Amino acid sequence: MQLEEVIQQLELLAPPSFAESWDNSGLMCGRKKKEIERILISVDATDEVVEEAVLSDTDLLLTHHFSEYFGSNRGSYCRQTAFEADSG
Repeated sequence: MQLEEVIQQLELLAPPSFAESWDNSGLMCGRKKKEIERILISVDATDEVVEEAVLSDTDLLLTHHFSEYFGSNRGSYCRQTAFEADSG
């Protein structure tokens, strides 16, 4: 599945319109046409989580909180307040 297809599915669950204006969510880095085989899901992109993602050859790091950098050869996608709004 390509990254843009993963994003489409995530945005069905938590539409971008649900996000707060201050929330830095969405695709942080990556190419939408990249083929995604491995996804690592985490609340935060701590150093340990990023290291695990790199060592496990993860294609996409999906976090609840914003991550400043994961790497240009991988994707990083964040959905914070959109998921919170949807669950309320």
